[in-house]
Amino acid sequence: MKKAEIHVLYPGYSAAADFGALGWSTVALIKTDDWAGLLDSGGHNHRRQLIPRIEKCGLKADDIRYIFLTHLHWDHANNVDLFPNAKIIISKAEWNFVQHDNDGAYYPPTIEMLKKHNLTIIEAEGEYIAPGIKAYLTPGHTIGSTTYVVEDDENRYALVGDAAKNWYEIETGKVKMTKNAEWSRLSIEKIRSLSSHILPGHDGWVDIVDGKAIPRHGNDVIIKFPEGITMNGENTIRLYMD
Repeated sequence: MKKAEIHVLYPGYSAAADFGALGWSTVALIKTDDWAGLLDSGGHNHRRQLIPRIEKCGLKADDIRYIFLTHLHWDHANNVDLFPNAKIIISKAEWNFVQHDNDGAYYPPTIEMLKKHNLTIIEAEGEYIAPGIKAYLTPGHTIGSTTYVVEDDENRYALVGDAAKNWYEIETGKVKMTKNAEWSRLSIEKIRSLSSHILPGHDGWVDIVDGKAIPRHGNDVIIKFPEGITMNGENTIRLYMD
């Protein structure tokens, strides 16, 4: 495959409030000469701006041919209904799990909507599920967490979802919020063997340089308060991760 463009529509951010998860997950647009697809579709907090951000990249919702879901948690899969022409891709292990269990992070209306679709189910390790895209099973965060490797003529990129949520998890192999810590550690070893350019589920790009995980950053969050509300006298604050 010739050069693939990966546009990070929403750079993820690793943070939670004392009242629950913020759900600031990574969503990316993959563009090639022949097709376009989304890496995850985000949560409802992404919904209003998702299509306008795709349009800024020169495409419409109808142009999205694939949605590569890393897993089915609400902050990664809740906007699939916006893309009527897309093939929705998910691992067999993840799909089987949500038929019988719900750990509170799956949004039931999304799961019920997906049941009405002709899903593309990943069954084989290293399977090509679109031209230039291979799927690898990287369980831990969920039973069926999946990494998608984009291969073009120049490089390989691993888009990993919450198999590794941020640069620290890639560096240490220690994953917060996992169903099995050993599975997560082994999955991160696999991810690091697949590519030196990694896009986590709640962080910006991470490069492996001399064995170290180096974050590129650039995913600062700007919070604006309504009129009359300030923090330390400022009505706009910037959050950044070290």
